[in-house]
Amino acid sequence: MNSKLFISLVNPIMVGVFTCMFACIWLRIRKPYLGYVTAACGIATVMFLVQSFWPFEDAQTNVVVINVSLLAVIVLLSGAALVRAGQALPIAAFLAISVCFLTAVAWFVYVQPSLPARLHIANMAMVAIMALTLRGQLRARTSHADTILIGVSSMCAFYFVWRSVSFFLFEAESLQFGTFTIDLFWTMNLLMTLVMAVVLAIGYIVVLAHDLYDQIRKEAHTDQLSGILNRRGFESAALSWLEENREAPATLVIADIDHFKTINDTWGHAAGDQAISRFGQLLAQHAGEGYVVGRIGGEEFAVLIPRGSAQEARVYVETIRRVLCRQPIPGMPEDFRFTVSFGLRSRSSVESLSDMLRGADRALYSAKADGRDTVSVELGAVKAAG
Repeated sequence: MNSKLFISLVNPIMVGVFTCMFACIWLRIRKPYLGYVTAACGIATVMFLVQSFWPFEDAQTNVVVINVSLLAVIVLLSGAALVRAGQALPIAAFLAISVCFLTAVAWFVYVQPSLPARLHIANMAMVAIMALTLRGQLRARTSHADTILIGVSSMCAFYFVWRSVSFFLFEAESLQFGTFTIDLFWTMNLLMTLVMAVVLAIGYIVVLAHDLYDQIRKEAHTDQLSGILNRRGFESAALSWLEENREAPATLVIADIDHFKTINDTWGHAAGDQAISRFGQLLAQHAGEGYVVGRIGGEEFAVLIPRGSAQEARVYVETIRRVLCRQPIPGMPEDFRFTVSFGLRSRSSVESLSDMLRGADRALYSAKADGRDTVSVELGAVKAAG
C-alpha cells in the first residue's frame, strides 16, 4: 500500500468505525444527542471518502459535496452539544451562516474558482457556528461533563483557525484547484482531522458514561411511583444539608395518608397507587426552594424545610390540604377525597435527622390519635382548618 492510499484511507476508516460504534450505542440508549453524533460521523465518513478519492467526474461536484458535508457535520455536532446542554438550537443563526457559506462556496467554485478563498470562508463559517455553540454551552454548564464538551467545542474552533493559519504557514497556495496532493499542508491537516475525530469520540464516550452514572444514581434515589426521592435519597439529601448547616433552623414534616388500607381494599391497589402518586406530586409542586421531598414508606412521606419555622411548615401543609380536598383521584368516585395527617418537628440546636424523625413521628401519632386529617407539632395536635 503506497503512502497516498494509506493516508487517504485513515480518516474514512477511523470515522466509519466511530459511526458504527455510536450507531450501536444510540440504538441501545436513545439519547437524542447521540443521534446527532451518529449522523455527523456518518456524513463525515462520506465526506472523507469524497475528499480522498474524488468519485465524481467534474472537480466542482466533489468540492461542493465536501463543503456541504462539512457544514452538515459541524451543524450536527453543534446540535448534539446544545441538545445535551438543554439549550435551544439557534436555527435562524445557523441558517444564516449556512446560506452565506454555501453562496460563497458556489461563487468560488463556479464563478471565480479559488481554493484559498473557499478554504478561509469555510473556516470562518465553522468557527462562527462553534462560537454560537460555546455560548450556549457556557450558559448551561453545571457539571464536569459539560466542561468536557466545552473543551471539545473549543478544540473544534481552534482546528478551523489552524486550517487557515497552516495554509499560509506551509505555503499551500500552489495547490491546484480540484486535486488531491500529498504535501505537508494536507498531511498535517489530515492528521489534525484524525486527532479531532478521536478527541470528539472520546469526549462523547466520557460524557455518555457520566450521564449514565447520573441516571443510575438518580434512579437509585427516586421513588418510581411518586417521582420524588425514595427513603435513601431523602435521608442522603437531608443529612447532607443538616451536616453542612449544623446550627441553622429547619423543620421536618412527616405526612401519612389516612385509612390507606381501606382505599386499597375498597377501590383496588391501582387507586391506592394513584393516591400515592398524586400526593407525592402535590408535595413536590408546592415545595419551596431547597425543600427536600421524599416518600419514606408505603404511604408515608417526609419533607425537610431548610431554615424553615414551624409556622412556614404549617402554611405549606395547609396549602397541600386545600388543594387535595378539591381534586378527584383517578380510579375513585368523583366525590371521593382522601385525607392526610401531618406531624411537624422544628430543629433545636444541632439535632440530628434521626432525632427530628422521631419527634415528627410522635407528632404524627398524636395527629392520628386526635382523629386524623390534622396537623400536629410535637405532642400538641391542632385540628387543621378545611
